[in-house]
Amino acid sequence: DELERSENLLLWQQLTSPEIPTDDIAEVLYTDYSSSGNLFRTYLRNTKDYEVEQFLSTAKELERQRREVESPWYYPEHRYQANGEFDDIIRTCKAYGGTRLKDRYALQLVRALFAARKYAECVDSYDKYFRDFPESNLLKRMAMKYVAGCWARLGDTRKANRFFIHAGDFGSI
Repeated sequence: DELERSENLLLWQQLTSPEIPTDDIAEVLYTDYSSSGNLFRTYLRNTKDYEVEQFLSTAKELERQRREVESPWYYPEHRYQANGEFDDIIRTCKAYGGTRLKDRYALQLVRALFAARKYAECVDSYDKYFRDFPESNLLKRMAMKYVAGCWARLGDTRKANRFFIHAGDFGSI
């Protein structure tokens, strides 16, 4: 939603530089292009912030794969069977050993596991990777919605509703 997006852009600004307009950050995060004068792209290039660049590459690849799998033109051998499309991304997210982007990688891991329909592993990973983050953490709150969806698909609507409420997603109850 729009509030989460605004908070996310401000968090990226804090992580990188307050001099970067949030519109430039949004252009890099949420589109497949960035204008030549984009200060976020310039910042990444000038500071050689490979950690953030690798993360953005992983996140964008996950989005690309999710769009592909959700496309009506996508016909794997078994339509609703995970065929390992997300395994590389799952491995990359689990392998991240830093602290700076730990919550961001944890959210990408939860998204990838959800997209791969590995619901029990998704719940376990949420518990493991977000354990040390406060409830106020944006990425943890965003991940809760996926975990709620996992519990719903696993047949535990009580737990699902608890997570939806906790994440502030009352429309999904």
